[in-house]
Amino acid sequence: MAIKLISAKIENFKSLGDVELSFRDLTIIVGSNSSGKSNCLDALHFIKNLLMSDSLTLEIMQKYVRLGTKRFCSTIVVEDDGERAEYTVCMASNKNNGKIVSENLLVNGTEVIQISNGEGEVRDEDGQNPQTYKSDPESIESLALRSAGNFGNKPFTKKLASYIREWKFYDIKSDEIRYFAEDMENFDAIIFKGKKIPNQLLILRLHNFKQF
Repeated sequence: MAIKLISAKIENFKSLGDVELSFRDLTIIVGSNSSGKSNCLDALHFIKNLLMSDSLTLEIMQKYVRLGTKRFCSTIVVEDDGERAEYTVCMASNKNNGKIVSENLLVNGTEVIQISNGEGEVRDEDGQNPQTYKSDPESIESLALRSAGNFGNKPFTKKLASYIREWKFYDIKSDEIRYFAEDMENFDAIIFKGKKIPNQLLILRLHNFKQF
C-alpha cells in the first residue's frame, strides 16, 4: 500500500492562525476569496521545501510567519498498511535567516526524532539505538528527517521522507480555467459534473501552452 496523508495541523503560517485539515483519497478545499485555501497548500509545500531546498532566507521566513507571531508549526499524520507516523516541525526567523526551532517524529508511538534548537536524540523505530543529535538549527540541511532514515532501523522514516519529496500540489482557479477555455463548447458543464477533469486540463494546456 502507499502512504496516505491523514491530517495536517497548521499554526501561524501566513494568514492561518490554527487550522486542522483532514484528508481522503480526494480532498477538495473550497472557500471564499482570501479565506486561506492557497495558504493551506503552501504550508504543506513548505514541508516539502524543507527536505528539498538548500537554505531559507530571512525574506522567505518573514513572508511565511504570521504577522504578530515569532514562529510557525506544521504537523502531518500519515498512515501506511497499519503503520502510523506523526511529524511536526516548527520554524522561526532570526536576524539572518530561518531557524529550525524543533522537530519531532513519532512512528507507531515511538519517538524517533526529538530535537529542539539543534540538539536532541534520534532513535530506531523499535525504540532502540538512541543517538545524540547535534546540528546547526539555522541550516535546513541539518533537518533530521532528511537523512535519519538512512541509518539504523528506520524503514518507515525513510519512506516518509521520500513520500514528502514526491508531493505535488494543484491550485486550480476556475476563473482562470474559464478564461483559457472560453471558446470550448460545454466546458462549464463538464467541470460542474466533475467528469474527465484531468483530460480537460490537458486539453487546456495544449490549447494555450504558453499561458496555461
